[in-house]
Amino acid sequence: MLVDDAATSGRGRGNLETAGFDDGSHHGMGASLAYGLSETLELQLALAASRAHGQGTDARMAHGGLGMKWVPWQTEAGLAAGLLLQYYALRPDDKEDGDDEHGRSADLLLSWQQPHGSLLHLNLGHEWTRTAGEAEDATRWGLGLDLPLSETSSLTLERFGQTHAWPGYQIGLRHLASEALKLYGAAGRSDGVAIWNLGLSWEF
Repeated sequence: MLVDDAATSGRGRGNLETAGFDDGSHHGMGASLAYGLSETLELQLALAASRAHGQGTDARMAHGGLGMKWVPWQTEAGLAAGLLLQYYALRPDDKEDGDDEHGRSADLLLSWQQPHGSLLHLNLGHEWTRTAGEAEDATRWGLGLDLPLSETSSLTLERFGQTHAWPGYQIGLRHLASEALKLYGAAGRSDGVAIWNLGLSWEF
């Protein structure tokens, strides 16, 4: 889900994800690793490579990011709350270092486990970016619902947006192939263009 949950992997536990994606402006492949430093603190690392839409084969981008998720209030039922801090950099292959885009963000994460099994997520945050010396910032939000369809499958519904952009949505399916392996896919629209992602998640 693009909308994050207020939960961590747990001390000494991790989660590795790999996926193909299209965010509306770029399509490519990415991988992310999350590892629990404690029961409430999680370190995140993300890497990706993508190609811009409507441009030549040299219009490629390398992505890298670091994140720290702190969720001091976690419950098996009811409300969970935490914070997510992230930093990322985007580097075009055919441009100088000064054209790199750097960004940082802070998000409040809230999740509500309902008695019948569904999960509701709310994200509220702010993002700051700098590209070639030009600075911008935006307030962002996200609302997500995880609805169990069976013991191994669930439907995800998301609505999200930020200032200076049209709100978007995404609908997805998640399937638990084994106790540790999860398969997922989702599609929707963001800022008026189509988006999708397809991948797998392995817990260890």
